[in-house]
Amino acid sequence: MIRNIWLLLIFAVFGVVSVFAQENIDTEETTPVDTICFKYDFKKGDQLIYKVESRDSIVIDWGVPLIKERKEKLKVVCDSAKPGMFYLSLVLTDFISYESSGAMKDVIRKSSPWLNRKVQICIDSLGKRLSSNYSDSLNYANSNGGPFQPYMFFNLGSTCKLINQSWMVKGEDIIPENCIPPSIIRSSTLFRLAKPIDTLNYACNQINFVKTGQGSFYARTSEQSIKSTVVINSGGHIRFSKELNIPVNFFQTIEQKINLIQNDNKENEQKNNVNHFINCNFSLESFTRNQKK
Repeated sequence: MIRNIWLLLIFAVFGVVSVFAQENIDTEETTPVDTICFKYDFKKGDQLIYKVESRDSIVIDWGVPLIKERKEKLKVVCDSAKPGMFYLSLVLTDFISYESSGAMKDVIRKSSPWLNRKVQICIDSLGKRLSSNYSDSLNYANSNGGPFQPYMFFNLGSTCKLINQSWMVKGEDIIPENCIPPSIIRSSTLFRLAKPIDTLNYACNQINFVKTGQGSFYARTSEQSIKSTVVINSGGHIRFSKELNIPVNFFQTIEQKINLIQNDNKENEQKNNVNHFINCNFSLESFTRNQKK
């Protein structure tokens, strides 16, 4: 009798172990892989308004720093779209800057040669730049953050990754949204897919990145020529709406070491070393989609 009871207990224990083992096997087999896909996706007539908040610290030849707090609005319109190709126009519509340097405190500046300057870029679904165009090419102008400030549309290099997976992208970008004539930046970017996040009332996929690179800019007028080269170290994140595949939030902090050469065309050359630090945050303020088909 006792032997039978022990046999029953042994079989019961093995039965419980077997159940737990089977549950673990089933759980491992059915666990979904955390693969997330992301891309740029626009429709003709899409209009996106971004609130852009930036903080600049500019030091020229190790002098007194100039501190700027900028508040801007950027309008992005999809002029046309083809499968995997998007023609976007970008216009800075609003600008105000609070500037301080030494004894000068909180000087307000509202005028900018970059206001209402329209530029156009064509990108594919990964953000790779295919072409660019800009109006008023005869009049040189710089954006308020300079020719190498953060720009939101760049090559992601991939469309699907595992959470916490990293990948590297190298390339060269022509940046007409920063200046005319446009600057050129050659960079290496290490991306890492982060966990999804809810922000600005959108469920978003999030990609973190670290970017290093070099850039150049050259402009010549009847009065002077300007040439600058830069070494860039930066990092940040970009967040895409899961539903719409449009950028909802973009943040980048960037350190620029710039060599600036200015010449007044009379053999009077001025050279400066410039350190320019920027924290820049783009937030989607409104999105309008043309519902006509």
